[in-house]
Amino acid sequence: MKLAAAVFAALVALPAIGAEARVEPGDLAVARVIPTAPFIKKWLTVYAKDGREKFSFPDADAVAIDGKSNLFVLQFDERRLTELDRSLAVDNQKSIEPNTLLSVRQSGDVLLYTSPNFRMYFPNLLPIVSSPLPGVQAMDLAGDECTLVYIAAGVRRWDICNWEELEAGNALVPATVIRAMRGGGYVSSWGAAGDGTLTFVDGQRQIVRVIDVDLPPLAHVQALAFDADPDFLWVGTSEGLFKVQISTENIVESRPEILAGSIAVYGEARPFPQDVALRGRRHSVRHR
Repeated sequence: MKLAAAVFAALVALPAIGAEARVEPGDLAVARVIPTAPFIKKWLTVYAKDGREKFSFPDADAVAIDGKSNLFVLQFDERRLTELDRSLAVDNQKSIEPNTLLSVRQSGDVLLYTSPNFRMYFPNLLPIVSSPLPGVQAMDLAGDECTLVYIAAGVRRWDICNWEELEAGNALVPATVIRAMRGGGYVSSWGAAGDGTLTFVDGQRQIVRVIDVDLPPLAHVQALAFDADPDFLWVGTSEGLFKVQISTENIVESRPEILAGSIAVYGEARPFPQDVALRGRRHSVRHR
């Protein structure tokens, strides 16, 4: 037991494991589970666009990236939020409670939710404001930097610029995972085993497209993130990581070895709902 603790402490003390100098647009940060790893099962891995591993960091449960390419990592076992700069060096840390939700603004403001309170922090992690917001299961910040879309008995919206609740979303769309789009829209997944249904909703709460991803039977969708090219969506599951081309509804990349619990893309380009709106007949997604 003492040996395991010593190994863990040594790994956490490392600023980077296998890191390259800097990240680039299109690089992918994933909080993943590695069941076969000794001692530490949860890792942050940053992948280059060609799939190479650029960086690893122990104990990662959720990730988010701001407009300056700073990477924020929730570490539940260590009860902290760690900020890594563009060179993937530790820049700042803050104590947090487990089961915290994370999102960030392009400016670097940090949004944290620990039931039942939603809090916003400056980039230096000093507090700005907080408010009760009961029952939040998932959340993400829209491209307008003001609209927070979140799941709490349906999809809802909160204006963090004016600090007030907006109209509720479409409660008829069951969702456990959500990614905000531009123009007030979002894409969501129910997250049930083997259910690869991705529902795209616009700012008027209208469904504009539904894609059925052919996932492994036991796969649960756990994370969504748009690529640096807005025509692609990364789908993280308990059985692998998949890249879906929205326009063709094809899976163009499969990484079954990456069990992704959270995804963030450097230079993520979120589309407008009208850019993904269904034109013509819907097709099911199939592996290439």
